[in-house]
Amino acid sequence: MSKKIAVVVGVFPSVSEAFIVNQIEYLINTGHKVHVFATRELDDINPLFSSEKYKGLIAKTQLLSNKGVLPNSIIIRFAKAIKLLLKFRLTIHLLKTFNVFKYGKDALNFKVFYRLYYQYFFTINNYDIVHIHFGDNAVHLKNQIKNFDKKVLLSFHGYDAHKFDAEFYKPLLDYKNLRLTVNTNYTASKVRQLGFQNKIYVLPVGLDTKFFKPIDYQSSEEKHSIKLLFVGRLVEFKAPLIAISIVEELIKRGVSAEMNIIGDGPLLAKCKSVIIEKNLSNCVYLHGSKSQKEIVEMMNASTIFVYPGIVDETGRCENQGLVLQEAQAMQLPVVTSNVGGISDGLIDDETGFLVNEKNIDEFVSKILWLINNPSERKAMGEAGREFVKANYDSEILGEKLLIIYDSKNYNE
Repeated sequence: MSKKIAVVVGVFPSVSEAFIVNQIEYLINTGHKVHVFATRELDDINPLFSSEKYKGLIAKTQLLSNKGVLPNSIIIRFAKAIKLLLKFRLTIHLLKTFNVFKYGKDALNFKVFYRLYYQYFFTINNYDIVHIHFGDNAVHLKNQIKNFDKKVLLSFHGYDAHKFDAEFYKPLLDYKNLRLTVNTNYTASKVRQLGFQNKIYVLPVGLDTKFFKPIDYQSSEEKHSIKLLFVGRLVEFKAPLIAISIVEELIKRGVSAEMNIIGDGPLLAKCKSVIIEKNLSNCVYLHGSKSQKEIVEMMNASTIFVYPGIVDETGRCENQGLVLQEAQAMQLPVVTSNVGGISDGLIDDETGFLVNEKNIDEFVSKILWLINNPSERKAMGEAGREFVKANYDSEILGEKLLIIYDSKNYNE
């Protein structure tokens, strides 16, 4: 049965949240009516909106804030208010907002009316499900959730389980119609530490394996050099500096290899200086941010994906690391740290290797094994793609999401 679904995000569109768009696309393609709401910014001049993937969502997206629901024109405010009065079951409450003795001019300019409308937004618009991405967005909409008696699903993705404490999330803890999804078992443990006793479903974020697929895949023997690849924000917990140290050690051991680093962030200048200091300019290349299409092309030209994430000084680490599934979908064996939720997203010794955090020698050892065993390397890449297709494809995960939506008593 078709559902009316409100999907809530912070900023839309966001280049780093393509997985949410994949999910929205699946819901629309399976016949559901979906509206997208941004709580902080609707970036409607973003070039992403003109891309094939996003342009169909423009008409389905709006800013959800008290300011966003209050039309600028008094005439439009009046016309919309009349329409709402005719369909809203709590009409008496809305009529009370016109009490000039209590609210003064805010009653006459409809500001009180639209404040109440905002508080009951999801109920007024008769949604079957409200799906909120990122925990802090749910806290900002705590009153709207409280006033909505149907299903609310909150998806934690990582930073939201780390950046905020239990006190921040306290307003949400007793909402009986609230259920949670998390991307890994590690994130589930973090969310439970925040005090949530709600039903928690492990539902990773996914990718389109028809988009992330090898392009005229060359066998390892046909590739003329060993090309390592790192993709991610240049921040401490993703450890791009360790990635550079791994290449340095390989060069010291006489290995002819290069590393391409895709990403931007606060460690960019430091990465540049280290590359120069270590005389690695001819084998480590910084490419900055790239589009998904460009990332696919660089993955296709690479040999091994290296991701040496760590637990940083604040305790932050990778909760899932979708880029690892993207690399495996491109038939790249991955060598990555065993921190956070990373271990959920590959099969150790079959689609890649899990390595102890900050252990450069162990990283180098695994990379050397892959270099020296091209047939096994190719088999690992092929196994990785099959693993991702079976467990992380957006359509597979979309089916699982609908099962969660369809839970009869929402407590299964």
